[in-house]
Amino acid sequence: MHTGYVTSAPSEKTMAEGINAAARLAKNTTYGRILIENNVVGGTFALMDKGKHYICYTPEHMKEVIELSGAGFCLDIEHTAITAHQLGTDFWKLLWQFMKLKPEYFHLSGTRLKKLHASYAEGHHLSIFNTDFDIDAIRLLLQKAGKPVCLETPLDTGQRRKEYEFLKKNKTFK
Repeated sequence: MHTGYVTSAPSEKTMAEGINAAARLAKNTTYGRILIENNVVGGTFALMDKGKHYICYTPEHMKEVIELSGAGFCLDIEHTAITAHQLGTDFWKLLWQFMKLKPEYFHLSGTRLKKLHASYAEGHHLSIFNTDFDIDAIRLLLQKAGKPVCLETPLDTGQRRKEYEFLKKNKTFK
């Protein structure tokens, strides 16, 4: 589940309200077990995001919504890269902070942060081999975590097969 966004100026109050609303929704669902995905800061890259201030883009926000809701956690690695870039922090440091929350599921795709500034569509959900981060290090992280991975990459059968074989060969998938 994506936690959504607030359209008013982000403040501690509006973020707390958003976190509480997302936690209530996840906790009260009759759909079954929900996983909440980390988000991006928002409003920076895509014209469609202008004025949207996403919630749950920090490990602190995620920890709070998980504790309030009892939901699981889906770590979106691309969202982490975008957020680190937007906040001017180190990607690996932010990623390890999210890993402390013990993700149950991962979203993986390639990301070109410089291209995101020009065109959101051209910079995100790319092949895992077309990325700004070290895919071998990510593969090791996923292998160690031993949790399911969703490839959020372009629907190109040949490329998807190469991505799957890369992850499978290196025992990321069983």
